[in-house]
Amino acid sequence: MYCKDIVHKYNTFIFDNDGVILDSNQAKTKAFAKSVESYDGNKIKDFINYHVKNGGVSRFEKIDYFYSEIMGFENYSKELEESLSIYAKNAKKGMLEAEEIEGVIDFIRKIQEKKDNIYVISGSDEEELINIYIERGINNLFKKVLGSPTAKKSHAKDLIQSKKLKYPIVYFGDSVTDYEVAKEYEMDFIFVSSKSEWEDGMEICTASQSQIIYDFNEIK
Repeated sequence: MYCKDIVHKYNTFIFDNDGVILDSNQAKTKAFAKSVESYDGNKIKDFINYHVKNGGVSRFEKIDYFYSEIMGFENYSKELEESLSIYAKNAKKGMLEAEEIEGVIDFIRKIQEKKDNIYVISGSDEEELINIYIERGINNLFKKVLGSPTAKKSHAKDLIQSKKLKYPIVYFGDSVTDYEVAKEYEMDFIFVSSKSEWEDGMEICTASQSQIIYDFNEIK
């Protein structure tokens, strides 16, 4: 796979963050476990299984699911707020310390030399992610960094309706949510597999003939 061919073929480039730009999936998983660590271990295991199977979904939805569905609570606003605070503290630390996925920054810089329609659509908190990118010195690589609480699908829909995305579009992702957004809006999907927690990713992407890369060093 050649960088010049990708840059020539596509007009818009969308990247997920966790597992695509930053090697932060494991840090997020640990942060979710930490946010509910005072509860029964089996409930925490159920929660982490839910989290892994729903990559790309915001922390708000996931932690709310823990209290409403796994714990069966009806009134849990205080607990939810506390868990979100614990999660945010640990996730931010993990994202600041995370390594970048191999080759991704060089690849984005090469795109930027020719085209500027480069977006991040993430399940991470939007303001938090922008600040992390600023601290890491990479925020200027992107036209827009978008995150939660707005869902990925809603971000994609809004950008398309506002005619800010120019087709053809390529979406670099590592989760089922990324894949579903790309397919729904007729974008080509490239699965970045090296740090993905998507168990069925290889099988689904192979069956759908989506391109698969281990990391961005495979793009020459």
